[in-house]
Amino acid sequence: MPWFSTTRPQAPQPVPDALPVLSAGRHRTPRSGACFMEWASLLAGERFSDHPSCTHPLLAHLARMVNDATTDAGRGALAPLVPSVVGLFSEDPRWTYDVAIAAALVALPVAGEDDQRALAAGVLTCERLRALRSTTALRSTTIPRPPSGTEPTATAEVRATTLAALRTTPEATAWALDFTAGLVSLHAVHDPAAALTEHAVVVVVRLGRDDADALLARMLRDAIAAVGGQSPASRTVTPSVAPRVASAAEPTALTR
Repeated sequence: MPWFSTTRPQAPQPVPDALPVLSAGRHRTPRSGACFMEWASLLAGERFSDHPSCTHPLLAHLARMVNDATTDAGRGALAPLVPSVVGLFSEDPRWTYDVAIAAALVALPVAGEDDQRALAAGVLTCERLRALRSTTALRSTTIPRPPSGTEPTATAEVRATTLAALRTTPEATAWALDFTAGLVSLHAVHDPAAALTEHAVVVVVRLGRDDADALLARMLRDAIAAVGGQSPASRTVTPSVAPRVASAAEPTALTR
């Protein structure tokens, strides 16, 4: 029996047509619309809120950022994912890093040089912290230190899937390896998961790419898959009805 508790949705729930319009920002009541996580709170039968207890906190934070950063025209593509986050919660500390790493790996290939370095460094640090926190308690220990300038290896420290993604940006990864080699003690590391997740979203928004909505949706989809036990490429959720999109946007904030 694990020391942490985990809950996952048993199956994708249908998206009822009676739910409010999916729109940006926080809302007082469903009559004025609902953002991604407010919609999830209704599906979960919780009090109407953008911070429901049914979803892992960092995954919910990512969902709110993606919802608000997506354009009105593209937001409807997020609606089919809402049922997937209902019941997706665990106290397993690895989930926090899985969400952050999944988000960062979507932004990494399209980011500029400086952002690539920061994202790669964040991914490597999260992988090492994830490996250490997979034990039943966080102990005073050290992060395994790779030789300067070498590639990461697919060990318990860096997973093979993450390694494959990092190899798409070899120069940024080489820099990140040198940079993170100095982070030898957990006491010297401020947990980077939330900041890495936010940075990934901001990078995509700041680039202003035509496919920004698709990248943001993939970011959320991959994070859901990472903690839901499925590979990003294989997870699909089909809505029961065509999603509706707000015609008028509310003030948008990436963090709320």
